[in-house]
Amino acid sequence: MPDGLIAALRDAETDGQKLSEDELVSMIFLLFGAGQETTIHLISGGLFALLSHEDQRRRLQSELSLMPTCVEECLRYVSPVQMTKPRFATRDMVWQERQFRRGDMFAGFLAAANCDPAKFEDPHRFDITRHPNPHLSFGTGAHFCLGFQLARAEAAIALERIIARFPDMRLDNRTGNIEWRKRLGIRALAQLPVRLVA
Repeated sequence: MPDGLIAALRDAETDGQKLSEDELVSMIFLLFGAGQETTIHLISGGLFALLSHEDQRRRLQSELSLMPTCVEECLRYVSPVQMTKPRFATRDMVWQERQFRRGDMFAGFLAAANCDPAKFEDPHRFDITRHPNPHLSFGTGAHFCLGFQLARAEAAIALERIIARFPDMRLDNRTGNIEWRKRLGIRALAQLPVRLVA
C-alpha cells in the first residue's frame, strides 16, 4: 500500500503505463502550486471577508446550509487567482480597436471579470446568498481548473470548522491595517491577525 499521495502517483498505472519522471514532477508541482497555495489564499481571504462582514458571518453561523453559496461568493469576492496564464498573439491583429503584433502577450483578469457589473448586481458587495454566481475563479472551457471540486470542499470544511470552533473570532484591529502580498496574479494575505474571543 502506498504511504502517501506522491507514492500513489508514482505507482499509478493505467493500461500498463505509468507516469514518466517528467510527468510525475509536473504533477507534484501542480498539486503543491495550484492545488495547495491557491486554496490557502481562498480560505484565508474568505475568512477575512466573513470577519469583515459581521452580518454575513452571523448568517452563515446560523444557516450552515449556506456554505456552498458562501464558498462561491468567497471565490468571486476574493479571487485568489487574479489572472490567467499569458497567451500570445499568433498573428498581427486588431482587437477592441487596438493593434497587436504577432507575439504580443495577453492575460485575462479574472478578478475584473468577477466584479463585472454587467454580470453581478452590486459586484463590490460580499453576499453569501448570491445566486446565480457565474464567477470565473476556476477559469473556463479547456482551461477550467482540474481541482475545482477539491478546492470547494477544502474551503467549505475549513470555514465550517473554524467558525464552529471559534464562534466569537474577530479581526484583531490592534495590529493596524491588513496587508496583502505584492505578487502579480495572486491575491494573498500577508497575515490575518485575529482574536479568538470577543
